[in-house]
Amino acid sequence: GRTRTGLFNDERLAPSFDDLGKLVRVRVKRGSRYAVGEAMGTTNAFNHVHLNVGWPREEINPLAARLVQFRDTVQPTIAQRGIHLLDSTGNEFKTRARGRLTVTGPVRIVVDAWDQADGNRSDRRLGLYRLGYQVLGSDGHPAPWFGEMRETLRFDRLFPSEDAARLAYAPGSGIPFFGRRRTRFLYEVTNEMRNGAARAGVWDTDALAPGDYTLRILATDISGNVAIGNRDLAVTIVR
Repeated sequence: GRTRTGLFNDERLAPSFDDLGKLVRVRVKRGSRYAVGEAMGTTNAFNHVHLNVGWPREEINPLAARLVQFRDTVQPTIAQRGIHLLDSTGNEFKTRARGRLTVTGPVRIVVDAWDQADGNRSDRRLGLYRLGYQVLGSDGHPAPWFGEMRETLRFDRLFPSEDAARLAYAPGSGIPFFGRRRTRFLYEVTNEMRNGAARAGVWDTDALAPGDYTLRILATDISGNVAIGNRDLAVTIVR
Protein backbone atom coordinates (compact mmCIF):
# COMPACT_ATOMS: atom_id res chain seq x y z
CA GLY A 1 0.00 0.00 0.00
CA ARG A 2 2.94 2.36 -0.32
CA THR A 3 5.86 3.43 -2.47
CA ARG A 4 9.25 4.71 -1.41
CA THR A 5 7.82 8.22 -1.09
CA GLY A 6 4.31 7.77 0.22
CA LEU A 7 1.05 5.87 0.66
CA PHE A 8 -1.39 4.82 -2.02
CA ASN A 9 -4.50 6.96 -2.17
CA ASP A 10 -6.76 3.97 -1.49
CA GLU A 11 -9.58 3.79 1.06
CA ARG A 12 -9.17 0.02 1.33
CA LEU A 13 -5.88 0.55 3.14
CA ALA A 14 -5.45 1.39 6.83
CA PRO A 15 -1.99 2.73 7.76
CA SER A 16 -0.64 2.59 11.33
CA PHE A 17 1.86 5.06 12.80
CA ASP A 18 3.98 5.05 15.93
CA ASP A 19 4.03 7.82 18.55
CA LEU A 20 6.51 9.81 16.46
CA GLY A 21 4.33 9.64 13.37
CA LYS A 22 6.49 7.07 11.58
CA LEU A 23 4.63 4.58 9.40
CA VAL A 24 5.01 1.07 10.85
CA ARG A 25 2.60 -1.00 8.75
CA VAL A 26 -0.24 -0.89 6.26
CA ARG A 27 -3.25 -3.18 6.64
CA VAL A 28 -5.78 -4.11 3.99
CA LYS A 29 -9.23 -3.63 5.53
CA ARG A 30 -11.30 -6.75 6.09
CA GLY A 31 -13.70 -7.39 3.21
CA SER A 32 -11.69 -5.44 0.65
CA ARG A 33 -11.79 -6.77 -2.89
CA TYR A 34 -9.21 -6.39 -5.62
CA ALA A 35 -9.58 -7.06 -9.32
CA VAL A 36 -6.87 -8.78 -11.33
CA GLY A 37 -4.25 -6.20 -12.27
CA GLU A 38 -4.91 -3.75 -9.44
CA ALA A 39 -1.82 -2.67 -7.52
CA MET A 40 -1.71 -3.64 -3.84
CA GLY A 41 1.78 -2.40 -3.13
CA THR A 42 5.35 -2.16 -4.37
CA THR A 43 8.53 -4.11 -3.72
CA ASN A 44 11.93 -2.75 -2.75
CA ALA A 45 15.05 -2.89 -4.92
CA PHE A 46 15.47 -6.58 -4.09
CA ASN A 47 12.04 -7.43 -5.56
CA HIS A 48 11.49 -9.35 -2.34
CA VAL A 49 8.10 -9.86 -0.69
CA HIS A 50 6.68 -12.15 1.99
CA LEU A 51 3.21 -13.57 1.46
CA ASN A 52 1.47 -15.18 4.42
CA VAL A 53 -1.67 -17.27 3.96
CA GLY A 54 -3.53 -18.48 7.05
CA TRP A 55 -3.89 -17.62 10.70
CA PRO A 56 -0.74 -16.55 12.60
CA ARG A 57 1.44 -19.58 13.46
CA GLU A 58 -0.76 -21.73 11.22
CA GLU A 59 0.28 -20.31 7.84
CA ILE A 60 0.32 -22.66 4.85
CA ASN A 61 2.67 -22.58 1.88
CA PRO A 62 1.29 -19.75 -0.32
CA LEU A 63 2.04 -21.71 -3.50
CA ALA A 64 -0.63 -24.20 -2.40
CA ALA A 65 -3.14 -21.40 -3.04
CA ARG A 66 -2.56 -21.78 -6.80
CA LEU A 67 -1.32 -18.28 -7.51
CA VAL A 68 -2.53 -16.79 -10.79
CA GLN A 69 0.11 -16.90 -13.56
CA PHE A 70 2.53 -18.98 -11.47
CA ARG A 71 3.97 -21.78 -13.60
CA ASP A 72 6.80 -24.14 -12.81
CA THR A 73 7.91 -26.79 -15.29
CA VAL A 74 11.59 -26.64 -14.29
CA GLN A 75 13.22 -29.59 -12.53
CA PRO A 76 14.92 -28.76 -9.23
CA THR A 77 18.71 -28.91 -9.20
CA ILE A 78 20.96 -30.90 -6.89
CA ALA A 79 24.44 -29.38 -7.03
CA GLN A 80 27.28 -31.41 -8.48
CA ARG A 81 28.83 -33.23 -5.53
CA GLY A 82 25.99 -31.69 -3.56
CA ILE A 83 25.29 -34.69 -1.29
CA HIS A 84 27.31 -34.48 1.92
CA LEU A 85 27.41 -37.19 4.57
CA LEU A 86 28.38 -36.24 8.11
CA ASP A 87 28.98 -38.27 11.25
CA SER A 88 27.23 -37.58 14.55
CA THR A 89 29.83 -34.93 15.48
CA GLY A 90 29.35 -33.00 12.23
CA ASN A 91 32.55 -34.13 10.52
CA GLU A 92 32.12 -35.02 6.86
CA PHE A 93 32.92 -38.51 5.61
CA LYS A 94 35.63 -38.15 2.93
CA THR A 95 37.34 -41.54 2.67
CA ARG A 96 36.73 -43.33 -0.62
CA ALA A 97 37.42 -46.83 -1.81
CA ARG A 98 36.92 -47.96 -5.39
CA GLY A 99 35.32 -44.59 -6.10
CA ARG A 100 32.71 -45.07 -3.37
CA LEU A 101 32.33 -43.07 -0.18
CA THR A 102 32.80 -45.20 2.95
CA VAL A 103 30.45 -44.58 5.89
CA THR A 104 29.71 -46.15 9.23
CA GLY A 105 27.43 -45.64 12.19
CA PRO A 106 24.86 -42.84 12.36
CA VAL A 107 24.98 -40.56 9.30
CA ARG A 108 23.53 -37.11 8.68
CA ILE A 109 22.60 -36.38 5.06
CA VAL A 110 22.95 -32.77 3.89
CA VAL A 111 21.89 -31.86 0.35
CA ASP A 112 22.78 -28.71 -1.58
CA ALA A 113 19.75 -28.16 -3.84
CA TRP A 114 17.43 -25.47 -5.18
CA ASP A 115 14.53 -24.86 -7.53
CA GLN A 116 13.55 -22.46 -10.29
CA ALA A 117 10.22 -21.52 -11.85
CA ASP A 118 9.38 -20.58 -15.42
CA GLY A 119 10.76 -17.18 -16.36
CA ASN A 120 13.42 -17.00 -13.64
CA ARG A 121 16.88 -15.62 -14.34
CA SER A 122 19.59 -18.26 -14.64
CA ASP A 123 21.07 -17.30 -11.26
CA ARG A 124 17.73 -17.39 -9.42
CA ARG A 125 17.52 -19.92 -6.59
CA LEU A 126 14.29 -20.90 -4.86
CA GLY A 127 13.52 -23.35 -2.07
CA LEU A 128 12.18 -26.88 -2.52
CA TYR A 129 8.91 -28.36 -1.29
CA ARG A 130 9.67 -32.02 -0.47
CA LEU A 131 12.91 -33.85 0.29
CA GLY A 132 13.81 -37.34 1.40
CA TYR A 133 16.09 -40.27 0.71
CA GLN A 134 16.20 -43.96 -0.14
CA VAL A 135 18.93 -46.59 0.00
CA LEU A 136 19.33 -49.08 -2.85
CA GLY A 137 21.32 -52.31 -2.76
CA SER A 138 24.10 -53.22 -5.18
CA ASP A 139 21.47 -54.83 -7.43
CA GLY A 140 19.56 -51.55 -7.74
CA HIS A 141 16.60 -52.74 -5.66
CA PRO A 142 15.57 -51.04 -2.41
CA ALA A 143 17.61 -52.08 0.62
CA PRO A 144 15.81 -53.55 3.67
CA TRP A 145 13.54 -50.98 5.37
CA PHE A 146 13.80 -48.76 2.28
CA GLY A 147 11.05 -50.24 0.12
CA GLU A 148 9.79 -46.70 -0.45
CA MET A 149 11.38 -43.28 -0.51
CA ARG A 150 11.50 -41.77 2.98
CA GLU A 151 10.01 -38.30 2.74
CA THR A 152 11.49 -36.34 5.64
CA LEU A 153 11.05 -32.65 4.85
CA ARG A 154 7.83 -31.11 3.57
CA PHE A 155 7.43 -27.34 3.50
CA ASP A 156 3.64 -27.37 3.61
CA ARG A 157 3.15 -24.95 6.50
CA LEU A 158 5.00 -22.61 8.80
CA PHE A 159 6.25 -24.42 11.88
CA PRO A 160 5.79 -22.80 15.30
CA SER A 161 8.85 -24.55 16.74
CA GLU A 162 11.84 -22.24 17.16
CA ASP A 163 14.12 -25.15 16.21
CA ALA A 164 12.38 -25.85 12.88
CA ALA A 165 14.70 -23.75 10.70
CA ARG A 166 17.80 -25.17 12.39
CA LEU A 167 16.54 -28.72 11.81
CA ALA A 168 15.61 -28.10 8.17
CA TYR A 169 18.76 -26.24 7.13
CA ALA A 170 22.41 -27.02 7.81
CA PRO A 171 24.99 -24.34 8.71
CA GLY A 172 26.05 -22.45 5.60
CA SER A 173 22.53 -21.96 4.31
CA GLY A 174 21.47 -18.40 3.64
CA ILE A 175 20.09 -15.76 1.32
CA PRO A 176 22.66 -12.95 0.90
CA PHE A 177 21.37 -9.43 0.37
CA PHE A 178 24.53 -7.84 -1.00
CA GLY A 179 27.54 -8.77 -3.07
CA ARG A 180 27.93 -11.71 -5.41
CA ARG A 181 27.38 -14.51 -2.93
CA ARG A 182 24.84 -17.10 -3.98
CA THR A 183 21.77 -18.23 -2.14
CA ARG A 184 22.39 -21.68 -0.67
CA PHE A 185 19.85 -24.18 0.58
CA LEU A 186 21.64 -26.93 2.52
CA TYR A 187 18.90 -29.30 3.59
CA GLU A 188 19.27 -31.64 6.59
CA VAL A 189 17.51 -34.51 4.85
CA THR A 190 17.82 -36.96 7.73
CA ASN A 191 15.90 -34.60 10.03
CA GLU A 192 12.11 -34.54 9.83
CA MET A 193 9.82 -31.55 9.42
CA ARG A 194 6.22 -32.00 8.30
CA ASN A 195 2.64 -31.82 9.52
CA GLY A 196 3.54 -29.17 12.07
CA ALA A 197 6.27 -31.15 13.83
CA ALA A 198 10.06 -31.14 13.52
CA ARG A 199 12.66 -33.47 15.02
CA ALA A 200 16.26 -34.52 14.51
CA GLY A 201 17.13 -37.82 12.89
CA VAL A 202 19.96 -39.84 11.33
CA TRP A 203 20.48 -42.65 8.86
CA ASP A 204 21.55 -45.62 10.96
CA THR A 205 23.87 -47.50 8.63
CA ASP A 206 24.40 -50.19 11.31
CA ALA A 207 20.91 -51.47 10.45
CA LEU A 208 22.24 -52.64 7.06
CA ALA A 209 24.84 -55.28 6.31
CA PRO A 210 28.28 -54.00 5.29
CA GLY A 211 28.64 -53.62 1.54
CA ASP A 212 27.95 -51.41 -1.45
CA TYR A 213 24.82 -49.28 -1.69
CA THR A 214 23.43 -46.29 -3.55
CA LEU A 215 21.98 -43.37 -1.62
CA ARG A 216 19.22 -41.69 -3.66
CA ILE A 217 17.88 -38.24 -2.82
CA LEU A 218 14.30 -37.09 -3.32
CA ALA A 219 14.04 -33.37 -4.17
CA THR A 220 10.81 -31.99 -5.63
CA ASP A 221 9.06 -28.65 -6.01
CA ILE A 222 5.40 -27.99 -5.22
CA SER A 223 4.48 -28.52 -8.89
CA GLY A 224 5.74 -32.12 -8.77
CA ASN A 225 8.97 -31.66 -10.76
CA VAL A 226 11.67 -34.05 -9.51
CA ALA A 227 15.45 -33.57 -9.51
CA ILE A 228 17.14 -36.34 -11.51
CA GLY A 229 20.73 -35.21 -12.00
CA ASN A 230 23.23 -35.75 -9.17
CA ARG A 231 20.62 -37.48 -7.00
CA ASP A 232 22.62 -40.71 -6.47
CA LEU A 233 25.72 -41.25 -4.35
CA ALA A 234 27.64 -44.52 -4.31
CA VAL A 235 28.54 -45.53 -0.76
CA THR A 236 30.10 -48.49 1.04
CA ILE A 237 29.02 -49.30 4.58
CA VAL A 238 31.88 -50.57 6.74
CA ARG A 239 32.17 -51.63 10.36
